Amino acid sequence: MARNLFSFSQKMCPGKQVKLNVRGTTMMTSLALLTKVSGSRMEQVFSGRVQSGRDADGNFFIDSDPEVFRHVLNFLSYDRKWLPSSESGDLRNLVEIEIKRWNLDMSMVKPLKDIKGSQY
Repeated sequence: MARNLFSFSQKMCPGKQVKLNVRGTTMMTSLALLTKVSGSRMEQVFSGRVQSGRDADGNFFIDSDPEVFRHVLNFLSYDRKWLPSSESGDLRNLVEIEIKRWNLDMSMVKPLKDIKGSQY
C-alpha cells in the first residue's frame, strides 16, 4: 500500500505554526514561511511531498546547526535582504551553504502576503 505523503499538507493551513527540532533546539515558524520558495527542497519537505524525519514528539527534525538555521529562517523572512555581516565570515559562509542545501532560490519566492492563510 502506497503511503500518502500529502496527508501532512492537507491537514495544515499555510498560516499554521510549525515546531521544529533543530539538533535539540526548538524553533517555531509558520508553514507559509517554510513553503514560500516554490520548488525548493524546503517547500517539498514541508508541503509533504518529500518524507522528512521527526523527533519522538512528532516535530520536524532538522539536522543543522541551530544558529545557522535561525539565519536561514531570517533570510526567508526578510526576502534575502538580510544575511550575517561579512565580519562574521565563517557564519555567513555556513548560512550560504545551508541556503543552497535547501535549494532556496529567492527568484522563486512568493510574497507571504500573497499566500492564502498567511498571517503576514
